[in-house]
Formats: sequence, C-alpha cells, structure tokens
Amino acid sequence: MGALPLTRAVPEGLERGGHGRRVLVNAGPLRRYTVPAMEESRRDRSALRREGMPGLSVALATATALCALAVCQYRYGIFDQAQYLVGVVGMQDPGALGDDPYLGAFGALRSVLWPIVAAATDEASRPLFCLLIALAVTVANVLLLSALGRALLDASGAASRAAPLTVLLAVLAPALVLVVPKEQNWFGLVSLGDVELTATLAVLPLVFASMLAWVRGRPWISLLLAAAALPVHGQTGAYLLTAWWVAAAWDGRSSPVRLAAVALIGAIGAGAVALERGAVALADEQVLALEEVGRGLYAELIDPRTGPLTAWCAVATILLLGLVPAARRVVRARPAPERRLLVWWAASAAFPLAGLTLLEFGADEALLWRLMIGRSLMLPQIAALVVFSVWTMRALAAGRRRAVAAVVCLVLVVAWPVAQVPLPVVAAGLGLVLALLALNPAPSWPDAGLSTPARRRVCAGAVTALAVVGALGIVHFEQRPYPWLASGQDTAWGETQRWARNASAPGTLFLTPPYLSGWRVDSHRPTFGEVKDGGLLFYAGEPALGWAHRMRQLGMEPSFRLAEPAAASARSLHLSRRAYQAALERGGHALVAWTGAAYVVLERTHDVEMGAAVWSNDAFVVRSVDGTVVAAIEP
Repeated sequence: MGALPLTRAVPEGLERGGHGRRVLVNAGPLRRYTVPAMEESRRDRSALRREGMPGLSVALATATALCALAVCQYRYGIFDQAQYLVGVVGMQDPGALGDDPYLGAFGALRSVLWPIVAAATDEASRPLFCLLIALAVTVANVLLLSALGRALLDASGAASRAAPLTVLLAVLAPALVLVVPKEQNWFGLVSLGDVELTATLAVLPLVFASMLAWVRGRPWISLLLAAAALPVHGQTGAYLLTAWWVAAAWDGRSSPVRLAAVALIGAIGAGAVALERGAVALADEQVLALEEVGRGLYAELIDPRTGPLTAWCAVATILLLGLVPAARRVVRARPAPERRLLVWWAASAAFPLAGLTLLEFGADEALLWRLMIGRSLMLPQIAALVVFSVWTMRALAAGRRRAVAAVVCLVLVVAWPVAQVPLPVVAAGLGLVLALLALNPAPSWPDAGLSTPARRRVCAGAVTALAVVGALGIVHFEQRPYPWLASGQDTAWGETQRWARNASAPGTLFLTPPYLSGWRVDSHRPTFGEVKDGGLLFYAGEPALGWAHRMRQLGMEPSFRLAEPAAASARSLHLSRRAYQAALERGGHALVAWTGAAYVVLERTHDVEMGAAVWSNDAFVVRSVDGTVVAAIEP
C-alpha cells in the first residue's frame, strides 16, 4: 500500500510564495503545491503579468499631470519665470541688455536649468520647450510618488493580494496631494498651486527620488540624488543634504564605519558652507542693510517668526495630518520602509529648527537669510502628506466612518489652496475632519491584504480624488484667459516691449514702471529696475543694496512687496502707481539724468510731461528724454 504524502508548512518567514501564495513542501520528493488550487495559481500568474503595467502607469501619470497644469494655470513668461528668462535672453543675445546688473544676479544662482533652456531653444520654440519640461517634471513627480506609495503599501502587505489596477490607483494617492509641491502661501505650504517652470519646480523629481531611495534602504543613492539637486536649485539641495545627514547619523549609530563616513560627509558639507560664506562676505553695515532689504521683500521666509498665526496654523495642520497614522505605533515596531520615512521626516525638520534657533539667539548671517528658513519647511510637510495620503488609502479598508473622514480630508488637501475653493470653507472642513479622526482612533497600518470590498473602497477613494483634480482642471482650462504657450503678460505691455526692441539700439536703457515686471523678456533691452528684481538680486548679496536704493528713488518704499496687476490688490497697485508718478513729478528730469535712461515708459493714466512722446498705444506712452528716436532696427 502506497504511503500517504507527508507535508509540512514552510516556516512563517518562508511561507509566502510569489505574490502572496501560501506554499506547502512535500517532505518526501521535493515538490511544491500551491494552495488554493490551480485556478487561483493561474489568476496569480495573470496578476504577475499585469503587475508591471508601465504603459498604464505613465498614462495615468500624464493625465494627472495635465490636470495639474490646468488646475494650477500653467503660463509662460510671467511672474518668476519671466525674471529667470532674462538670463536666457542675456545668453542668447549678448549685448542686448548692456551691463544690466540684473544679469549678474544669475551668477549667484548657478542653476543648470536656464543654460540648458538657452542652449536647446530659440525664441520661437522656447514656450513649447518650457511647457514640455514642466509636463515631464510633473509626470516624473507622479511616478516617483506612486513608487513611494507602492513601497509603503508593500511593506504593510496590502499590495500582495490586491489587483494591480487597485494598487496603481492606491499608490497615486501621494501624487494627488503632492503632484506639484512648491512653496505656497506662507512657510512652504505644499499643495496644488504653482506649476511655473522654475528651478524650484525642476528640482522636485530629485527630492522625491532621494526620498524613495532612502525609504527603499539605499542611503548612498539617496545622498547622490540629494547632491545632484544642488546645481539645479541650491536652496533645496542644501535642505536635502541636511535632512540626509541627520537621518544617516540617526539611522547609522550601530555601525562605526558608517557613522565615520557620515561624519566625514558632514565635515565636507561644513567646509563647503564656510567657503560659500566667505565668497559673499559683507561688512557689518552691509549685513544690516541686507537684512532690512530682505525683510521688505519676504520677511516670513528669512525670519518665520514674523509670520502670522494663520501661517503657523497652516503648517501645523499639514504636520498634524502626518501624525495621524503615526499615533498608534512606535517607530521601531514599524516595517522598515515606514520607519525610514518617519526618520527622514523627523530629519527634514532639522534645518528649519536649527535656523529658527540661530535667529532666536540673534544671528545676523546673510547666508542664513539667503537659504530662507521658512521655505525649508516644505520638506517635513512633503513627508507628512506622503504618510497621510498612503494611510488614507489603507484607512478606507478599515470601516465606513473612518473611510469617509479620510477621503474627505484627502479631497480637501488636494483642493487646498486652489482659488475656486474658498479658504475658510477648506479650513473648516479640515478642522471637522481632524475632529472626526481624533474621535475615531487612528488604525495602525494593517498587515493583512485587502479584501474585495476593501479594494473597491480604495479604488473609490483614489478615483474620487482623481476626479477632484480633473474637475478643477477642466474648470480652470475653460476659464483660462490665455493659451498655455502664449505669454500671460498684458497685450499692451507686450506691444510696448516689442516696439522698444525694434526702435532702439542694443543696450539702450529704459526707465519703466517699477511695479510692472518682465520688461526685458520681449524687449531685449535693460531697465533701470523692477520691484520683482529684488527676489533674485537678494541672492547676490551686495547688488541687492544698489537695487534697493534705486527702488527708493522711484518711490517704491517702505516695502518692496510686488504690486504688479496680476498679483496685487487694486489698492496696492494704485498706491504703487501714485508713488512712481509722484517721484517723477518731484524730480523726473534729474532722476532720468542720474539713471542715464534714453526713454521713459509711462502708463497713459499716469502720464508725466517728460520729453517728447515717440510712441503710444491704448495703455502706455514712451517718451524720449532728448526728443530723438533711433531708426527702427529689424528684429
């Protein structure tokens, strides 16, 4: 009589086969049988084939990115991007801007983004090229954040039995709330809000890639990615390297060799900071003057202590959302990826805490101001929102009440601070959700796989948040006053610039309304100065002092806050116009002689008799100081 086959279960650590299958090993012949039956095995193999769905991942990421570009009103050639494009004009058209001091400020930035744009485009192709870069950056953000969400879901065991499409939708959750994280409002509040192509946006894939490498247990790759951020955006690179160093020192105490390597890297970083500080050293009186300029530009970024209570409440709300899933377990009891993310989260707060401490003890340090402590708060907020959004997808499987609260909170975070949603409504909604979460204790990250009903809830939550982004995108796109590839500048302002380009010689200096921005981009001519210039000149140190003096001569004091039509309130714009007109009426001819300007550009509603009017349109008048006009030059 044949013996019955004897089987034994594989030890717990080896019990799971590929993709969650439980395996029994025959104690006689070394054969394997999968449980349950062959039909489930076939389903598992089918899931394995579908699991790597790069095409679907890229398609969903691209759709999400396009929605984000529409929600955030992507535009070319205005606000910060217009100021950075000045450097591109200077590279492509040498001599056109003369010795405009604004060009020198680009040396302080040392970003590789704009030389690439200058080398790869001409004036006609630049708008499309910038749009494609913004789209590629946003798609990369979605894919990297999805990979980060997948790593966390895998660690909890949730992805092992869920269908691939379910997992794909679930891991999009971090991307939904952070698809275009950039400093918003006060203190680096991160949410949908800005997709201008600047170095700040371009560096984000490196931020997320460094986080992902750290969470996956690859600290040295994380370090290389953080270092790679430096030539793209120096500020963010400094934040990342500081976060990495603190996390590595904290996480590597058990290995003396690793700790020594981390200490060496810290010493190299300290030396680099000392060299940077020495390169832009200022006299004591210049340091005090630069602090005054910085506080006039953006006091809350160089000194967060000056921010209003509402700003601190916004930061506290974001950080509190991240603490919700961390409430039940100590760090050591978590799976490794979760633990690493929480360590990175804590480490990312080291830079702002250290900076605030230095300011509290009265540090007068120009380098510290240029690093902008307030902006560095974006890193812990990014980590907090990643933790919360992944936990939200997990909470959907825990029960109806908790699921509703989590989804409502996720949707509100996605929508905040988009202009269509009134801020008080969002604030009240977030407060209500936080109260519900506090009353309904937060679950820890479950280790069991998702059941079929739970999968449906996860899908419903992710699709709901996707629908919010898509609907807002459609609304913004339909209401858009300008196309994506056209400059968002006022038409009359652009016409004036193009006239100046055709009717004046390269290097001809214009005196333009300082509260308007972007003059150099289309005119290819220098201007005496714009209020917006200060944001970049501040990084150059001493040149910012000369800019501040010029702004005071034009009446732009006591604060250097931007007052251009697209960004300012009607009252602040009116005050800026009146101040500029008064400065010209007081001593316009002497002011023009001091500046060396050949032409003065005035708004028709605030015209001042200074020389002969040589050109005008519905909004602007151009006056020649000596009454002569240079023959038109072919563009």
